[in-house]
Amino acid sequence: MLCAVLMAVILTSACQFLYFTYRLNKLRREAIEAVQAFMLPQAEGEPSKLAAIVYEGGRVVSGELIKSLKGALMGQSSALARAESAIEGDVFQDAVDAKSPLLGMLLEQFPRLKKRLLKSPAAAMALGQMDLGSLLKGGAATGSEARGNGGHHGPWEM
Repeated sequence: MLCAVLMAVILTSACQFLYFTYRLNKLRREAIEAVQAFMLPQAEGEPSKLAAIVYEGGRVVSGELIKSLKGALMGQSSALARAESAIEGDVFQDAVDAKSPLLGMLLEQFPRLKKRLLKSPAAAMALGQMDLGSLLKGGAATGSEARGNGGHHGPWEM
């Protein structure tokens, strides 16, 4: 009787072991099929799910990387442009101060005029050629004197 009970326990254990092995093999096959379905293309000409995920992930990451680099480079170029503009303004101001201290003081008082002259070199040259001393003292040339005909009126002028 002890032998029959022992045999029943061994047989039950063997059956459980075989069932456990069967379930383990079934789970292994299902896992392999799931991995293959994920890694291998589903149809001819279509990418696998893994390839699609890698592609989309790469596209998103590269887009963000490009945005980040663009922002950094635009910030650098903006800083360089501001520095260049400041240097041009300083050089312009020094040149004006050296040529005409009166014009330099005038430009310091009117920053918008200075900005306009920095953008338009022709206007700066014209302003530099003007006789500002006589303009500010009230001796500005008017009428025919301004045209350079020595103050003589033509027959068409009154």
